[in-house]
Amino acid sequence: MVCLNSALFAVSPQNNQIIPLLTDTDQKAAPLTVLTDPAATKKEQPIGFALKKDGTIGFILNKNTNSVTQINISTKSVVPWALNIGTPIAIALSNDEQNLFVLSSLGFLKISATTANSTPKNIADAAFVTSKKAVNFLISLDGKQAFVIGSTQIIPIDLIAETVGTPIDLATLPYGVALSGTNIYFIDPKNRILICCDLTLKIKWIIPLIGTPTSLAVSATGKKIYVGLSSPTPLLTVISSDWKLPPILVPLTNTPNQIRMATDKKIYIAGDKSITPFLTDTNQTEGEIPLTETTTGLVLGSLLT
Repeated sequence: MVCLNSALFAVSPQNNQIIPLLTDTDQKAAPLTVLTDPAATKKEQPIGFALKKDGTIGFILNKNTNSVTQINISTKSVVPWALNIGTPIAIALSNDEQNLFVLSSLGFLKISATTANSTPKNIADAAFVTSKKAVNFLISLDGKQAFVIGSTQIIPIDLIAETVGTPIDLATLPYGVALSGTNIYFIDPKNRILICCDLTLKIKWIIPLIGTPTSLAVSATGKKIYVGLSSPTPLLTVISSDWKLPPILVPLTNTPNQIRMATDKKIYIAGDKSITPFLTDTNQTEGEIPLTETTTGLVLGSLLT
């Protein structure tokens, strides 16, 4: 019997794999090898992953080949999808699953998710990526906006009009940008602060942190904010958005490089060569899931088993 299971997908560049983790059991499923030609000397080296909601098809962003490939999750077959996209940075799938958005050295690109080898459309050009020193982006929950993260700015892009908006200036590179409802959150490692803005990027509040932040996630309700800290010791800080409770500090064994919400009751924290489940009801970790290398991305989706 074929079942659709909630899963977390970890991107493993060194091993050229996508590693599924079943969220109900915290068990690793068989890894997905993402090579179009296993015998080729030059391997793809995936750095990003986007997955359709039904868990059937994934799109892989490849560093070594400057390409996007498509993987059929059931058959594990991998085929070229978009070539010569420039040096890749990040990838996401549109809400309607008709298009891919790719940030690369060539610009902020819109690529068909239904037709292979179509010509990418530049919503923003290479000069935009270079001048802003863009390092990542995320898409709003309604799918109408993207927020590109630059070295000292967050730049909104209207995905409907396909226009670049007015950036918000920051003191340093923002990390761990997260969205919840009508708010966008980001952390400022240099000044050790957490910042909340509305979707027009108007700052609503700023709070200090007790250490250097490295990662961020926000619950779907927006009631809890999870900030990973690297120093003076690795910690997870749980912050209540209504400010009625003091922050909860949870010791970790590894630097929290990434945090991903699975449900409002569980998050996953990716450290060096491990992933740690964390239960939000009890504010406790559930051991560590070992990996053979540090992953570059965590994507929540579904896996057919």
